[in-house]
Amino acid sequence: MKQQIELFTNSNSLPKIDLRVVLPGSIRKTTLMELASSEEQKEIEKCFAKIDPDTPFKFYQVCSKIFKDIPTIKRITKEILEDYKKHNVIYMELVTNLYDKKDIYKKEDFLKSILEEMKDANDSSDKFNSRLVISLNARSEISEYDEILKIYNDIQNEELKKLVVGVEYSGDVTSSNFREKKYEDIIPIFEKFRTNGLGVGIHLSQNPNYQPFPLNLFIPDRVSHCEFLKEEHINDIIKKNVHIEICPSYNFKINKCIYYDEIILKKLWKKKFVKETGEEVLFNNISINTDCRTLLLTDISQEYYEVGISFKFGINDLKNIVANEIEYIFDKDKELRNRLKEILNKFNI
Repeated sequence: MKQQIELFTNSNSLPKIDLRVVLPGSIRKTTLMELASSEEQKEIEKCFAKIDPDTPFKFYQVCSKIFKDIPTIKRITKEILEDYKKHNVIYMELVTNLYDKKDIYKKEDFLKSILEEMKDANDSSDKFNSRLVISLNARSEISEYDEILKIYNDIQNEELKKLVVGVEYSGDVTSSNFREKKYEDIIPIFEKFRTNGLGVGIHLSQNPNYQPFPLNLFIPDRVSHCEFLKEEHINDIIKKNVHIEICPSYNFKINKCIYYDEIILKKLWKKKFVKETGEEVLFNNISINTDCRTLLLTDISQEYYEVGISFKFGINDLKNIVANEIEYIFDKDKELRNRLKEILNKFNI
């Protein structure tokens, strides 16, 4: 018990990174229920009552209805950033689709309002840094991805523009719109975003009926979730040494695991693979993230603690995971990465 208490305390004080904070899935529940209509509240409660592979998409859909105007968007963003700052997060990437409301705000306005709140929340000493990753919704037409690229390139304020660090391809991959597309058709747009200096992330196997990603055609900077990956696809990702964003509570609740040590991390951690040089090494290229903290009733400190206690990691093991994550943040600023390393190195128990 003493060891558990110490790990819990140290997990809270550990300087942390979260690469997957989904905006509509991270709204404070009190704020969510305050702003939701009675009908929306019923939809939200249904999501809490039953969690399966489809639930997060339903939850995001109803939560996105809360973005009624710019002041509301700014309030929600500010509260999320405040909450992560309280958990000693030194760097986080907020992930969102670009929403619009006819005659109220455009996608450009939605994006700008979030970036303004990030700019205000970021710490000049780098003790807290937030960045934005734009979602490319799997249900959208490819033409909409080009529109998002144009919106990004048209940002006039360079201080705000540099806060946008990546895109990720995500969403309901079982939808008819997704099934009509193939990764091969979308890869050219990934390459366009990368050419424009943005990192590229891909959601993989959130559903058992997933489409394997052609790593021979394009290697993403990061992949996420991977709950239902088949062994041959796991091996392919590991051999390419692609960074995997693990969302422990998401894995645990979506897969209906009995214990946290049954999540996908068990199949990945310290698995042997052979590099192109012939060197045999152990795979540890993972990060710990929250994703949809409100639906999953979690926070980033809890995620680190659950991984630590389930896999018998000490606080130094968790610290090493954070150190590795720094190498895979989408922000390419070397000075920022060095400052994050300095903050982490100063942490001692």
